[in-house]
Amino acid sequence: MGKKVGILTFHAADNYGAVLQARALVEVLRALGHDAHVIDYAPAYLTRPYRLWRGDWWKHPVGTAKNLAASFAVARRRKGFQAFREGMHLTPFPPEGFDAVVFGSDQVWNPVINGGDPLWFARDPAFAHTRNIAYAASTGSVPLPDGVDFSRFHRLGVREPQLRAELAARGVDAALTLDPVLLAGKDVLDALAAPCPVKGRYVVAYEVIDNPQVLRIASRFGLPVVRIASNPRFSGRKKYVPGEFISLIRGAEHVVASSFHAVAVAQIYGVDVIYPPSGTPKDDRILHLLAPGTDLDALRARSLTFLQESLS
Repeated sequence: MGKKVGILTFHAADNYGAVLQARALVEVLRALGHDAHVIDYAPAYLTRPYRLWRGDWWKHPVGTAKNLAASFAVARRRKGFQAFREGMHLTPFPPEGFDAVVFGSDQVWNPVINGGDPLWFARDPAFAHTRNIAYAASTGSVPLPDGVDFSRFHRLGVREPQLRAELAARGVDAALTLDPVLLAGKDVLDALAAPCPVKGRYVVAYEVIDNPQVLRIASRFGLPVVRIASNPRFSGRKKYVPGEFISLIRGAEHVVASSFHAVAVAQIYGVDVIYPPSGTPKDDRILHLLAPGTDLDALRARSLTFLQESLS
């Protein structure tokens, strides 16, 4: 019998990977027969980086002029993110009446992003009596903080092999689980995709933060380069909605990206993808995904078993 399952993740950020993984996990859990809802927890430390206007905007006339010029595209982008969230079956925080809560995926345990909020480790009264499960949780390229208490978790699933090894060194058992976008696969992404806004042959360039190397590589193919903005303040890039993010990658000749989820979507569709290494620990998670011999089907099967067993 299916359960009522809450999902606690970074769904509120206007970030393509964040909303894709949240929506994908909803779709996977519903396909498994569960009544899945994303818990609408939207602290300012998640939403603030995606604001168009900073508190001191009036001090920067050039930036203000650029923001005004881009305001229509930004408004369309924001509306598109809001529409994409409608399929997440949002429920207010604190959640009530849930049998289980899934924490993740995404970098929910990254202290640089989560503001040191103990809620992401189920350390909140709202999760004192629910079955709490971490699924494909990540710390990104940041070490796991010392002294983390995992006692409120029923089971732990993490996204990267190095985090699994780090937990094992602390005597904490965790399974290696697949990011929900990869878990959901092509059929789910096809259903979420919007019509592609670009015709003909092109290369996609996508940077999470400004990275000149990405554009430099993308320009070498001699094809038009479609630059996707991860942040509404990025200039010179189109402000596409999440469904277009999928369709643009699906239809590209090549994808050059510094983003895990852009690489993941390209992998699903068999699109040639180039990831310029950053020389930081964050490379491990993407290079592991791109490594020859990585068996996504086996990882997908084990991850589905992990969810089924955790919720049974």
